[in-house]
Amino acid sequence: MINNIIFLFKLIKVKTFSFYVKLKYFRQLSFSVIFKLSNPNALVIDRSSVISSHTVLAGKGDKSNMIVIGKNTYIGEFNNFRIYNSKIIIGDDCLISQFVSFISANHNYEELFIPIRLQGHKSDKINIFLGNDVWVGCNSVILPGVIIGDGSIIASNSVVNCNVPSYEIWGGTPAKFIKKR
Repeated sequence: MINNIIFLFKLIKVKTFSFYVKLKYFRQLSFSVIFKLSNPNALVIDRSSVISSHTVLAGKGDKSNMIVIGKNTYIGEFNNFRIYNSKIIIGDDCLISQFVSFISANHNYEELFIPIRLQGHKSDKINIFLGNDVWVGCNSVILPGVIIGDGSIIASNSVVNCNVPSYEIWGGTPAKFIKKR
């Protein structure tokens, strides 16, 4: 279904099953950002933040779904935010490079004779939290249940599957401690 939406004095076409954005005096949202959110209050963006082109913000599930983007945060091109009965919360003054994925849920796969796509999602580790002043390098993946502390840096091409303490640099697959800032 194609909806024509008047958005910040621009007419844009959005292909989605549901669309609603709660913005606080918005600053910049690229023309080609894709929203696929089933919760009408699922996205909160501070007015000073930027979301660049071809970024996907998608989520299904209950009313607990939420993506929150803090003040003065920059999100580069071609990023992927996926929520399923979960939250992704990004603090203030963060830098998210290009091609970064935030995946806040995984599929169940325990039943061998049922296709994985029909087994639902795991809900043991679901939320992702980024503190303030975090820099995530390009092509990185942030997995469910991860908390990245204030002032941390995630190197390019990293897969983060555990918590990162504040003011540390981590990188690799899986991400490991490199040094303190």
